[in-house]
Amino acid sequence: MKNLLDSAQGFEYFDHSVSSEDPIDARLPNHLRKKIRDQMRSTSVVLVLGGMYVSYSDWIQEEIEMANEMEKPIIGVKPPKNDRVPKMLQEHAAEIVEADGTEILDAINQYST
Repeated sequence: MKNLLDSAQGFEYFDHSVSSEDPIDARLPNHLRKKIRDQMRSTSVVLVLGGMYVSYSDWIQEEIEMANEMEKPIIGVKPPKNDRVPKMLQEHAAEIVEADGTEILDAINQYST
């Protein structure tokens, strides 16, 4: 998804996700929760890659709940070759889009404030 956004013409964004270069210590769940919340606070929208693993990831589900609490629009991105997205994402996303740069950008522009 980052590659799709990086290749977009005339679109600038700041990636608030946790990077592998600067990971958050996950051994302390409350610390991780606070860091994720702090990073999400300054976003306009939250992008969630909607693979079926979302159904089994407690942290992705928690991020969806945090976004809802902060009233951040969630844009679900359906991975290539996936026919479905998890029910939780369907229920909470403002929109589900294909993993296509134009569709993602259109949704970001529509839902960002």
